[in-house]
Amino acid sequence: MIVVSMLLFVFYTYFLFLGPSDLRVKMVDLTVYILVILILASVGYIGYIFVKTPTLKPEEIYELLKKKKNSGSLDR
Repeated sequence: MIVVSMLLFVFYTYFLFLGPSDLRVKMVDLTVYILVILILASVGYIGYIFVKTPTLKPEEIYELLKKKKNSGSLDR
């Protein structure tokens, strides 16, 4: 994986700085596009996690705190 990563780095650097100008523009466009897609996918995934996470009702939170308080007093 290290060798593949280094080869991709060398090819990307060559095409970005030393390649033909039309290829340079395409490389920058592709890079920006991929980064935007990754950011939007991450935001979408975080939103999905927020939607799918169950919420606790205030009564459930009170019960959990009460249980924790009672179990803490038994440990001493």
